[in-house]
Amino acid sequence: MPPRKRHRTSAPRRATATSSSPDASSTQALPANLLAKIVERTDVATIVRCAAACKPLRREILTPEFIRRVCQESDAVVPSTILGCLDDEMTFSLALPGTSAAALSFARYHLAPFASRRAADLIEKYTFATSRCGLVALARREVNRRRKSERRSDLCVYDPMTDARAFFPAPPDIGHNPYHGLMGSVTVFSYVILTAAADGIGCSFMLLAADMASGFEGRCPRVQTMSSSDVTAAGGKWSPIVTTDHNCPWWCANMDSYCDAAVVLGGGVVHWLMHAGASFFAQDVREYILTYDINSSTAGSIDLPQERQVAANTRGSGSLLAGSSRDGKLRFLATNGFVVSVWVLAPEGGGWARHAQVDMEAIWSLSEFHPEARGVYLENFGDQRSGAVFLRVGDDPDTLCSFDVEAEEPRHVMSWFEKSGVPYEVDFASRLASMKAF
Repeated sequence: MPPRKRHRTSAPRRATATSSSPDASSTQALPANLLAKIVERTDVATIVRCAAACKPLRREILTPEFIRRVCQESDAVVPSTILGCLDDEMTFSLALPGTSAAALSFARYHLAPFASRRAADLIEKYTFATSRCGLVALARREVNRRRKSERRSDLCVYDPMTDARAFFPAPPDIGHNPYHGLMGSVTVFSYVILTAAADGIGCSFMLLAADMASGFEGRCPRVQTMSSSDVTAAGGKWSPIVTTDHNCPWWCANMDSYCDAAVVLGGGVVHWLMHAGASFFAQDVREYILTYDINSSTAGSIDLPQERQVAANTRGSGSLLAGSSRDGKLRFLATNGFVVSVWVLAPEGGGWARHAQVDMEAIWSLSEFHPEARGVYLENFGDQRSGAVFLRVGDDPDTLCSFDVEAEEPRHVMSWFEKSGVPYEVDFASRLASMKAF
């Protein structure tokens, strides 16, 4: 006989009453300005992540007051500028003297590992062409002219901080002068990067290709451009070639003439320091600055300071460099032995004014590096606005020294690094200000 079922003699247990959860509408959100006060005490990587994650916070981060606090004040957590070198393996090394702790932290723990990890596929196929404003232009190492699919990616504009990439073909009408290379090495072809933040152009970036070889017609430069909007809208189509009406000096027809890396000032005016080669066409060493206005498509020239218009027999006494100063003015530097001289060009044709003259001999005599050297030489690193100047000691091509021309005691701001790859400079204040508000 089956056992009898037990009957429940008490009511079933009920769940213990708990306090009701608050409505979502009653949750108090932190104000965006209070969040911004918290975020500004972190670091540059956290600030960028927060700007990408929260719309109200992003609007606070993009205000000029926030950018000034995090970039310019004494306890700033965002370095105003970082400058270093990207080598062939996309490894970043700082080169700017007096680098802040914020810059060291960002370069070591964020930029360097991110760039080397993400760009592994690029460094196998591309080599450096130029860099400016946080962007790097890369050119394919080996161009296969029979494969159209590869020709569409001859060039790449790369952002090491975000891994953003834009591919397009090489300019079809630039860099194919039949006179190139007939009488020695020629460096008359130049790529220049322009950006919306630095140059006020109507797109995120523009790549300018210029050929300064005038041939025998005596006119240069010839220019083609490709903008970020052209990459997406026109499928990577270069602009029609622009031939300027500027009459170059007669020695520009020399087959061994060359130019230094470009310098771009505000408003999109590009400057190249041009050099005459030591061929039999010219007995004097001649230099001048060639300019091109991207907005008006016109070219011009600027003479160097009178003290630097020297003859061929004194060519070895120094080297020349054009660069942009911290306030955006054109700067010209020259060396004579261990003396570095700096001139700044006054606006609206005001002429050159000597800005500084630094004797480096006492510093080198106390240094263990190349004590037998008889002088220093400027190494052209193009358009850097951090105030750093790069020097090469004697004939050593591998080791450079960087120092700040604005410092009163350069001995305390010198740092050594191995030359490798291309310079890479980021202006974080401009970078934050150029972020889109949404």
